[in-house]
Amino acid sequence: MTTEKPFNRRQTVAHALSGREVRRFYAGVLLGDELEGVVERLTGKEAKDVDTHDLMARLAVNARQLQALYQLSMRLDPGQGVEAVSKAIAETTLTVFRSDRAMVIFRNPGQAPHVVAKATLDESYVESDSQHMPEIAQTVLNTVFDSGQALVSTDAPHDTRFSKSDSLVMMRIHSLMVAPLMGGTGSFGVIQVDDRRPGLRFDDNDLKLLVAIASMGARALEHAKLLTEKQKIIDELQHARERLVRSEQLGIVGRMAAGLAHEIKNQLGPLALLDILKTRFPEDKDVLECTEMIQESQRRILRLVQEMRAYAQDKQTGIVQFRLPTDLGALVHGVVRFLRFDRECRDVPIIVENHGTCIADLDSDRIKQVLVNLIRNSVQALRMGGTETPRIRIRVVPQGDTHGCIEVIDNGPGISKELQERVFEPFFTTKGNEGTGLGLDISRQIIESHLGSLTCESEEGKGTTMRLLFPLEADDV
Repeated sequence: MTTEKPFNRRQTVAHALSGREVRRFYAGVLLGDELEGVVERLTGKEAKDVDTHDLMARLAVNARQLQALYQLSMRLDPGQGVEAVSKAIAETTLTVFRSDRAMVIFRNPGQAPHVVAKATLDESYVESDSQHMPEIAQTVLNTVFDSGQALVSTDAPHDTRFSKSDSLVMMRIHSLMVAPLMGGTGSFGVIQVDDRRPGLRFDDNDLKLLVAIASMGARALEHAKLLTEKQKIIDELQHARERLVRSEQLGIVGRMAAGLAHEIKNQLGPLALLDILKTRFPEDKDVLECTEMIQESQRRILRLVQEMRAYAQDKQTGIVQFRLPTDLGALVHGVVRFLRFDRECRDVPIIVENHGTCIADLDSDRIKQVLVNLIRNSVQALRMGGTETPRIRIRVVPQGDTHGCIEVIDNGPGISKELQERVFEPFFTTKGNEGTGLGLDISRQIIESHLGSLTCESEEGKGTTMRLLFPLEADDV
């Protein structure tokens, strides 16, 4: 929409009029009733007494002001928020009056006024003089807030209304106008226009225009505040709904975990017979390795059930941890050796790269649980396709002298950016009925309980990297 449209509309209306009515129409639109008589005299006997150059200048000024008001109405979009609306008001006000500075100032109950938006002809208007120079004159604002009326001053430092204000003298403000922003409960802010140039004078007509801008701005600002409050309420309701759904889901998980724990313990009972095998074949290395693996799986299953129950009760951090100085490289090799007995993982090549020694205080059983989960996720992703030569690399890399990093890297199909933002959400899964959506959330909680971090980097068609970062000297927890 161009600025010529309002003019063309007025021109169309004028064609329906004639003679004196046309002159009245343009005078009323551009200048107001106070200049209508001047236009009348241009065609009458007193035309010789009219300064046409002055009239044309005033016409130009008022036309520019109307154009600025029209542009302001186009920029006042409450949907953009309070700050954007305030900025539009300050910039338009500066353009209209061509002053040194224009500001939108808010005052919340029980708080000092603060500048929300500011527009200046020169960025050094205040800052260049002193970092401690005040930005607003409290006395001036109080006068407007208390009275609810706009004011104009052409010699502010000597204005008796502000005789106690040192701020005006410090800022060297010569002329100023202030108009209140009126809402449903009274004044919630002001628009202030000020200038340092001694020759500039604001008059009552300028103040009327500023009041019109303040009226337009106040409505837009109140609307913007209402929209912000509405969105805040919507967000709170959405958050409450998510908490309720999560609570219901965790309740289901808790009940399932409690039931499974009893049955699993009963089924694992016969595994205690493994000790008999170890005693009977103490020299057989294969038997010893297999029995150790089975017993380690038994401990992990029991630990997993315990963590599921604690997770459902939001007591994840309450699980006892047994932290010992642990070599990350040795830990990774132990997990890979364990997964050789996993039917799902044993057919996928797993390459371990150790780029340095990293010793961290860890509960090794819990970190092994995380690594097993991440490696199995990579194996399942590789089975979905994406490469003819599936491969998983696990890298142990020192991060300076303070952290150690374990990276689980696959060359699978990768994860889209949208899904990357959700992979750690509880109950979110891409595996359909095969997944619970709890694995990565629990894994991240375990890593964070070690003061570390778990992050995901992925690119569709190229693979995924899960990165675990641990402090090498963790504080006591």
